[in-house]
Amino acid sequence: MEELLKEARSKMEKSFNYFSEDISKLRLSQIPISLIEEIKVSCYGEVLPLNQLGTISQLDSQTLQVTPWDKSIISEIEAALKTAPLEAEIINAGDLIRICFPPLTQERKEELSKIILKKAEETKIALRNIRREILNQIKEKEKEKEISEDERYRGEEELNKLIQDFEKKIDELVEKKKKELIGE
Repeated sequence: MEELLKEARSKMEKSFNYFSEDISKLRLSQIPISLIEEIKVSCYGEVLPLNQLGTISQLDSQTLQVTPWDKSIISEIEAALKTAPLEAEIINAGDLIRICFPPLTQERKEELSKIILKKAEETKIALRNIRREILNQIKEKEKEKEISEDERYRGEEELNKLIQDFEKKIDELVEKKKKELIGE
């Protein structure tokens, strides 16, 4: 029983972490560095993520800056940024690149809010699927007389508590992201 609950917790944590990472990349009131750090750049005969080629910093809420460690690849970095779907102005300043994002419109904020809610609901569905899978395994163990009826009920209660905890964490993260979005 304990192994099944550990498995459920592990799978639920993975789902929550994926959700958290996924929405952290959404452009809200402040441009996250994570938005560009994984952009692939062709240089040195290979394809490398941008964060392995230079320093990425935040100049202000709408501007990111890339300072390559090797200035000879600045044109490759610029090309990769221009082909990425960033909807931003890419400015090559010789030894560094600035990425200037326009302010979010009210329409885009509403769209992002819907995206966040959709991703939250998809994650909650994934959590419920995990609960169902583990619950079926618990019922199977009871059927095969490996655990008692009381142990099955205890397992169900633990699973329900676990899913409530993760759903609460998801709701808290959604609220935090919505506040970021409206700039509070």
